[in-house]
Amino acid sequence: MKTLNQFLVFIVDDDKMFLKTMEHYITRFFNGIKVKAFLSGEECLKSINMNPDVIFLDYSLNSGSSNAMNGLKILDRIKKDLPKIPVVMLSGQEDIDIAVKTMKYGSFDYVIKKENGFMRVRSIIQNVIYDFRIKKEMKIYKGDMIFLFATIGITIAILILIQIFTFYNWF
Repeated sequence: MKTLNQFLVFIVDDDKMFLKTMEHYITRFFNGIKVKAFLSGEECLKSINMNPDVIFLDYSLNSGSSNAMNGLKILDRIKKDLPKIPVVMLSGQEDIDIAVKTMKYGSFDYVIKKENGFMRVRSIIQNVIYDFRIKKEMKIYKGDMIFLFATIGITIAILILIQIFTFYNWF
C-alpha cells in the first residue's frame, strides 16, 4: 500500500509567495508528503510523467511570457494526457461561472484563495489519500474473491469428475 511519503502533490502558481506558503502548509500538515512546486504550467507539463497524485493549478497563470498558457489550457492538456489525476483549480476569484467552466474542463474541485482555502486544500488531499487507499483495498479484496471463486470452481469440478469416474467404474 502506498505510504504518505510516496504521495506526490504538484502546485502550479505564478505567485511565488502563495506557492511557497502552500508548499510549506502541505509539507507541514502532511509530514513526509512530497510536494513539487512550479511557477508556470509549462514547467508542470514537463514533469507530468512523475504522475502526481493531485495537482493544484492556478486559474490565472501569467508567468510574464506572452505565449504562456493559462490555467484552463494547462488543465486541458493534463486531462488529455492523464485523465485520472485530480486537478484542483485555484483562484482568487469568487466567480461561480469560472468554477463551472473549470469543472467542464475536468477539474476535480475549485478552491478560492482566501483564509479557508488552505483548509480546503488539506481536506482535498485527505480525500485523495483516502480514495487511493480504498481503491487499493478493493483490488486486494477483488483478488481474494477471484481466488476464492476459482478454488470453489475447481473443487466442484473435481467432485463432479470423481462422481463421473465412480459411476463408470461400477458398471
